[in-house]
Amino acid sequence: SSSSPSAQQRSAFTMPATTNVGGTAKSSAPFSSSSSSTSSGLIPVSERGWEYDTFERTEEELIQHAISIFDDRGLLARFSIPVSTLTNFLREIILGYHMEAPYHNMYHCFDVLHVCYLLITRCKADEYLDSLNV
Repeated sequence: SSSSPSAQQRSAFTMPATTNVGGTAKSSAPFSSSSSSTSSGLIPVSERGWEYDTFERTEEELIQHAISIFDDRGLLARFSIPVSTLTNFLREIILGYHMEAPYHNMYHCFDVLHVCYLLITRCKADEYLDSLNV
C-alpha cells in the first residue's frame, strides 16, 4: 500500500479562496491574477504567493497550510509521514510558543515556513540545494 496521502486527504490541505477572520472576509487569492483556483474554489498551496498573510489565519488553517507544503514537496511520501503524525507534531510546536509574544509566536513560525517554501519554489532555491536540504 502507498504511504502518500489520497486525493481526498490532499484536497483537505488546500485553503479556501476567502476566509472569515475576525468577522471580515479575507482573500487568500494567489499573487498572480492569472492563476486560477480549483473547480471547488480552493487554492492549491503552489498558488499561494507572497501576499499570503499567516497572521490573519486560524490555527487550523496554518496547520493545513503546513501539511500542504510538506505534501507539495513530497516529504509525506518520501519519509512515510502519516498526516496525523505531522498534525500532532505541528500542534506540539504551537503549544511551545507564547501567544503573548508580539513577534516570535506561532504566526511567525508559520510565516517563516511559508516564506521558505516560496524561496524554494518561486525563487528556485532548490536548484542550489540537494534534496535533503529542501
